[in-house]
Amino acid sequence: MNKCHLDHKVATELGHDFFRVHNDTYGNPRYVIHFLAFASDYDEAFLMAKGLGFRRYRGNEFGGGFVRQTYNLESVAQQIIIARKSKWLRYQ
Repeated sequence: MNKCHLDHKVATELGHDFFRVHNDTYGNPRYVIHFLAFASDYDEAFLMAKGLGFRRYRGNEFGGGFVRQTYNLESVAQQIIIARKSKWLRYQ
């Protein structure tokens, strides 16, 4: 599992790292991030992550994380930052 690099401003504001995991069955890249990037409570974080298209990561390499398939990691990081600031997305 490799740590992914983001733009310095986005990485600083996000405060957590994405990690590259194995591709999905169709060859699309997947990235995992810890639930604390969304919220301090796992259940609240899961609701927010689910609203952004993430799923629970069930692999052995990373516990307590969410996974998403994407080709634009910067955009996904921006979505997480906006979701943390917006109460509307938290309880959708």
